[in-house]
Amino acid sequence: MCPRLKLQIEGARQQSRGIFLGNPALRTMTNAERQEMAERIAYQFVISDTANQLALRSGDQVQQAQVRQSAAAVMRQRVNIDITRLQLTERGFSKKS
Repeated sequence: MCPRLKLQIEGARQQSRGIFLGNPALRTMTNAERQEMAERIAYQFVISDTANQLALRSGDQVQQAQVRQSAAAVMRQRVNIDITRLQLTERGFSKKS
C-alpha cells in the first residue's frame, strides 16, 4: 500500500473516531448495540465492495457508475452525507474545492 493511501486511511479513521466519540447517542450505546451496528456496517461494506470488484473486473463503465451512484445514495439516505462532494485527504474527508 502506498504511503499516501496509508495516511488517507488513518486520517479517515481518526476523523470517524472523533465523530463517534462526539455523538452522545453513540457513546451511550451498550457494547451489544455497538457490536450490532459495527456488524451492519461491515456487512454493508462487504456487499458494496463485492459489487464494486465485480463491476471493475467486468470493465463495464455503466455498471461501475451504478455502483458509485448506489453507494452515494446509501450515504445520503442513512447519514445525510453527499459523498460526491467529498475528497479523501490525509486528514480525512473534506469538501472538494
